[in-house]
Amino acid sequence: MNFEKGHFTMSEETFLELCEDQIGLCIACGEEYSSCLEPDASNVECESCEKDTVFGVEELLISGGISFDEGDE
Repeated sequence: MNFEKGHFTMSEETFLELCEDQIGLCIACGEEYSSCLEPDASNVECESCEKDTVFGVEELLISGGISFDEGDE
């Protein structure tokens, strides 16, 4: 998974794993949210940077914050 300026690039396999584990991602610093998060969560406080910029991965996909690549990093 790669992170650059509020956008994540990952394989579909990685995306599905994040969905299954209910992981959220911070669009400010790129860190994963360590607790389970609802798929449509938005503006949750990040444990790393303390900004309200954590979103559920499904919400990020819908809003264009995730794109898919061919490899799994």
